[in-house]
Amino acid sequence: MSPSPSDPVRDSFRHLQEQMVAEVPELQAILDQAKAGELAESKALEQMIGIVLCRPELAKKFMGLAKQALAPLQEPGWKPPMPEQPGGAMFHSGVGLPQVNPLVQGAMVERRQFDGDVPEWRTGPLPEELLPSVPIRAAGVRNPQMMGNMLHEAALRLGHHVQEHQRRLVAEAEVQRALQRADDPLPLALLGGSAETDLPEYRRGQVPAPLEAPEVPALELDSVNASQEVWLVLGTTQGRASAAPVIEVLVLEAMQEQGFRVGLGPAQAGPPQFQHQWTMHLAGVREIQAGFNPIDTAARVLTFVLGELAKSVPARPLLLTVRPFADLASRQVGWAGSLWEGMT
Repeated sequence: MSPSPSDPVRDSFRHLQEQMVAEVPELQAILDQAKAGELAESKALEQMIGIVLCRPELAKKFMGLAKQALAPLQEPGWKPPMPEQPGGAMFHSGVGLPQVNPLVQGAMVERRQFDGDVPEWRTGPLPEELLPSVPIRAAGVRNPQMMGNMLHEAALRLGHHVQEHQRRLVAEAEVQRALQRADDPLPLALLGGSAETDLPEYRRGQVPAPLEAPEVPALELDSVNASQEVWLVLGTTQGRASAAPVIEVLVLEAMQEQGFRVGLGPAQAGPPQFQHQWTMHLAGVREIQAGFNPIDTAARVLTFVLGELAKSVPARPLLLTVRPFADLASRQVGWAGSLWEGMT
């Protein structure tokens, strides 16, 4: 529900905006363009930030204005209009502004530890030292080392494209800055880019779509990297997402061979009729055996358990889904298979 006109957060920020515009009339023109739809909000924000960055005295003054305008939100009696459940993404201590729940912050750190980059959480450009974390389409690939190799190669290729794209943006901004006044803030603001200027295949603030990845001949796989490549499938979000459709088809075909009337999802509303998770403790790379196959193992276990559960409704049509599962706090990762009653 949208906040009411008397919402203290809206009132405070409106007051701050009025004070900022009074100090710097150029900001009003940018705001007017954004309101009229002539300028994207992200672009408007970039231009406004650029103006402030190029005039340090404004940054200091605006900090004082912000502290004054937002003072009512720091009063002990004020609480934000948000759910107060302990498991929420935000929490409020009773003083100051809402903050990210420390448990959520911990989960973010845990995921970055394994995935490296998390594009849907990132607000800036991809750091040069990180590879993209992107799933792949790997239909029919049951060899986990091969899938891990495909994941790594896809990340390398995409990372090269992302860095080349970012370098072009920086070069264009520097040229624009050289051609304009030295104190023009717009080229400086453009250096960080935005989701709109990111490479379409890998935008900040968005979950990336799976990429097509060529299979690597088994004879070309390096045994030295086997454990690392198998670990990529089990230990990363993009790896589990890439393997889920493969496991799903394996379970589907095995259950159909057993005589069950089962087809593929999508997931239905409400809890599934039957569900089972295959998980294992997420260990280090060196603790993963190169010959271990989490794809086939998960498929066999899910087929057996879901088949046993589905024997209570042998004649009914069922819908199957297999989705990645991760509880990084307890280091448990794997895949969850679910069955709903439905038409096949």
